[in-house]
Amino acid sequence: MIEENTATEHAPSAGPLAGIRVLELCNVIAGPTTCQVLGDFGAEIIKIEHPADGDGSRSQGRSKDGKPLWWKMLGRNKRSVGMYLGDPEVAETFLKLVATADVIVEGFRPGTLEKWNLGYNRLSDVNPGIILARITGYGQEGPYSGRPAFGSNLEAMAGLPHLTGDPNGPPTMSIYALGDYLGAVSLVGAIMFALYHRDVRGGGGQVIDASLLSPMMTMMSHGIMQYDQLGIDEARGGNRSTSNAPRNIYKTLDEKWISVAAATTPLAERIMRLVGAEELTNEPWFATGRGRAEHVDVVDGAVAEWIRDRTRDEVMLAAAKENVTFAPVYSIGEMVEDLHVRETNMLTRVRDDDLGDLLMPNVMFNFSATPGRIKWTGEPLGKSTDAVLNQELGVDNELLREMRSRGAIR
Repeated sequence: MIEENTATEHAPSAGPLAGIRVLELCNVIAGPTTCQVLGDFGAEIIKIEHPADGDGSRSQGRSKDGKPLWWKMLGRNKRSVGMYLGDPEVAETFLKLVATADVIVEGFRPGTLEKWNLGYNRLSDVNPGIILARITGYGQEGPYSGRPAFGSNLEAMAGLPHLTGDPNGPPTMSIYALGDYLGAVSLVGAIMFALYHRDVRGGGGQVIDASLLSPMMTMMSHGIMQYDQLGIDEARGGNRSTSNAPRNIYKTLDEKWISVAAATTPLAERIMRLVGAEELTNEPWFATGRGRAEHVDVVDGAVAEWIRDRTRDEVMLAAAKENVTFAPVYSIGEMVEDLHVRETNMLTRVRDDDLGDLLMPNVMFNFSATPGRIKWTGEPLGKSTDAVLNQELGVDNELLREMRSRGAIR
């Protein structure tokens, strides 16, 4: 059963990162997702947004009653402050905020902060312990460092679409930004390494240069080493693997689909027993994943024939009894209604000022002693500007009015 999140707005932080203040200077997916995860586990996130436009996710995706749904997730547990850091007075005000912070996550093109006289040297003069995490497409240096890029661009450059899709069809991209989310979760880890170095090892602040391309290349490491050592440049193979079999998507009697993956020989043997093709396990080639992949038509044929004569429910029931690695290919709606997803609270309902009751993914990890939580959903642009700048930093009301009158803050 999905439980409702009962946390109240701007309640005191809880979680393993309680007491850590993060300034978010990012747009759309990778950086904001990084900060969302940090905020889920207790960090205080102050999101600095352009005072006129705000984060691009506020205007992307579908809306309900004019309220963007995606922003409710990406903006959760964050306080929105509208500031244009290219304005010198605003930049000076921002430095007062830097003095109170632990981490800055920024996603501008390389050189942007330096152009505003907010490079790391100046930030560290104000706060020697500050950790500046810089996330871009290609990194801070190199021939491509100045190029704009989103995660989908870096998935392409890393070779993922080249390997995805039918062998006779075009390269195929995921509808979701895998590169951005992989980069975000990777950067969460990098920030934790830097905090550990500073707070446990007694080190100081530092700069993290994180590219979206690097985590994607780590994911493609097998293909890279294969190219280097064997001269093989992998081509599209559909849903099949060149390393193991069976590994494919199979259609059921009721026009549903099943994912099958056998990464070990014992699993492959159990699958063959399940589908009535145990004789294949006696073949010499069956003993290795590569051998099975070289005889994939035989292996796939046996699995496909057995599955197509049964409904999805019948297949999954039999797979559970034999303890083999089958999974249903779900639509989003089917995933949301799945018994395991609901019983384990992977989704949660959160109260929202605009929508009332909103279903969204729960926090990413389960901690036994210091669990994370969702305190509030994405708030309106600039809602916390006065609270942060005036009430917490003591910036004069007259200066705020003057900066607001020229559109430098919101």
